[in-house]
Amino acid sequence: MNASRKLDILKLFNGSESLTVKELSKKLNCSESSVRRDLIDLDSQGLLKKVHGGAIKQFAESGVEDKEIAERMSVNVVSKMKIGALASGLVSDGDTVYLDAGTTVSFIIDEIKAKNAVFVTNSHHHAEKLSSMGFTVYGIGGEYKSKTAAYVGSMAAKMLESYHFNIGFFGTNGISESAGFSTPDEKEATVKRAAMLRCDKTYVVADSSKFNKSAFVSFAKLEDAVLITDDEGSEFALAGLRIFN
Repeated sequence: MNASRKLDILKLFNGSESLTVKELSKKLNCSESSVRRDLIDLDSQGLLKKVHGGAIKQFAESGVEDKEIAERMSVNVVSKMKIGALASGLVSDGDTVYLDAGTTVSFIIDEIKAKNAVFVTNSHHHAEKLSSMGFTVYGIGGEYKSKTAAYVGSMAAKMLESYHFNIGFFGTNGISESAGFSTPDEKEATVKRAAMLRCDKTYVVADSSKFNKSAFVSFAKLEDAVLITDDEGSEFALAGLRIFN
């Protein structure tokens, strides 16, 4: 799977609503069969819609409210892929890793190079994906929230008490000096807080569209985690915020 070529495909769709396999093959200087394989993979991730002979763009808007997971997966895709590629390099063989249910976190999974890391997640989507890749993965139970495909609430938080993580990755709906990292759902915030307490190293992954926004519930201060963001995130001077780009 060529991650760089997939990024190039998505960039081409920034200026076009639809492209054919033949057009993409010519623009990318690669075979049509390679393009078809990439389109199938991008379609399975909800990033493009594959149609006969090519693909069409997926449309969605961003915001601090909760949206359906398929909708959120198609927002700011290029930035999320870059963030995922960077974050994945922090996972080493032998690590125990917590993965929050955020969609940006999902892009980390695609790029993981470690072979024998163990994962714990409250995301049904992440668990299925990791298991299909051959990883050992443990799911957190509790109240199921279909909109984000996540297990949330006090029961899920309680289940985390028996775990310890070398590293954890978390999504966020808002980032601001006043509210820190925030989410619209108190039950999701409860699980995020509980998992963060059990991580040696804590990272929040979010593209720069989340800056200067506050959702309903704060789950961490800016200094509680290292933020991995896109290049535009460096334009924001937020107190105590460490940025990788």
